[in-house]
Amino acid sequence: MWSLEIIKNYGKTKLGHGFSNYFSYEKLFSSNRLRKKEAYRFLDTLISLSEYKRVIKVYNPEQGGFYVHDLDYDHLIAKTFIYENKKITPFNTPNFFFGFSSNKEFYCLKDLKGFYTALKLNDLMNLYDLKEVNEIGAGLGYVAYYFSQMNNNNFNIYDIPITLLSQACCLLSSMNENQIHLSGESINKHHKISLRPYWEIFDFDMQDKILWFNQDSFPEIEIDLCKKYVEKISSTKKSIFFSINQEADNHNAVDGNQHSVNSLLSSYKNFRLINRSRDFLRQGYIEELYSSE
Repeated sequence: MWSLEIIKNYGKTKLGHGFSNYFSYEKLFSSNRLRKKEAYRFLDTLISLSEYKRVIKVYNPEQGGFYVHDLDYDHLIAKTFIYENKKITPFNTPNFFFGFSSNKEFYCLKDLKGFYTALKLNDLMNLYDLKEVNEIGAGLGYVAYYFSQMNNNNFNIYDIPITLLSQACCLLSSMNENQIHLSGESINKHHKISLRPYWEIFDFDMQDKILWFNQDSFPEIEIDLCKKYVEKISSTKKSIFFSINQEADNHNAVDGNQHSVNSLLSSYKNFRLINRSRDFLRQGYIEELYSSE
């Protein structure tokens, strides 16, 4: 019963910290100012996603013509959450998240970011003819969910146990249970997403042509473990590593400073930087694409 209550009230708990809104449920509930700030952030991100999808033109401050006040946001969401003429239904976000209700469906910031990233992964899979995705650290599984709506390739998540439990609850409520494979279960032919504890990544002999992905975590992970991940990625040939991370170099939780993905990979000769650019949705985040030869 206790576990069921936590699941039903996930958005109110500290378990959701970092996986949901920018502000806690308590702060959003009690502060009109913070709710308004969160709403502006959501709409700004939605506009950026719509620009990326070419649903609306990219605003150029040097040329003017910003028409945000004239936008119909219900129409914008309907036009944006489309892939190859197919409507993409939103992730079944846990209760007590802050977001936008449109046409009887709910969208939060993580839907926007997850859909954006899944579009990029899907393009990379097709461009480089890769076999499957390995994501290290996955939040609640938004990216995996949206990717599975576009692509039939396997998507493997490696994470810590408590986060895997959250992912399992959310993904199983968003998809057919036969499409979700949990560690220790027999794999069936219908599975699309596998959830595995992070240490299993070092136990498997990986095939080549893998799309490796990390978002919002490598700089915060203890550096020795991060190096082990990089070595594992390095061991797979004709593979691609896609990173969306920050480079703030702030103090971390293990009495040191954060590190950047670029500094981690610079000592490995078989990694080649293909592209480095700012993230389309978030200021201060860098997208980097590496090949592993």
